[in-house]
Amino acid sequence: MQVRQSIAPRPRIDRAFEKEEEEYDRLRGKYESGEYNPHRTSNEPFMSLEEFTSFMEETSYHLHDTYEELMEQSPQDSVEFTKGVGSALQTLPSVITFEGDFTRSWNTMKPYWKWVLELYAADMLKRFGGLAMGEQGLLPIKLVSTLRSEKVRWQS
Repeated sequence: MQVRQSIAPRPRIDRAFEKEEEEYDRLRGKYESGEYNPHRTSNEPFMSLEEFTSFMEETSYHLHDTYEELMEQSPQDSVEFTKGVGSALQTLPSVITFEGDFTRSWNTMKPYWKWVLELYAADMLKRFGGLAMGEQGLLPIKLVSTLRSEKVRWQS
């Protein structure tokens, strides 16, 4: 969801094909005027567009540039802050410690967590009354943290 709107490969690929056709027209014009091949002795016509583009996935710099552009990491779309999420963040107990990119402050939170909050906060507020899904003393949070950070050895 963060990058979905900014990635539209089909129009970009179509534009690469259009540029390739423009390149073909330009080179055909030079060939037919004698500028591209001034020592031409036969009246052999310029190659067809199909022949010109037959190996374009290997030879076209327009398609290559489009491929490189699509492989770059797209900028993440930001999500708008809603009052319900802001107040829910402020009501989180102060004893809760945050790991990774999730923070109590909307401004310092990574875009991924902003999206997660905006998508699920309303349901969590309805089901749990807040963003904390349990009480600190009742959940084995430290055990989960330990298991995540260390290798677990199973004995048979």
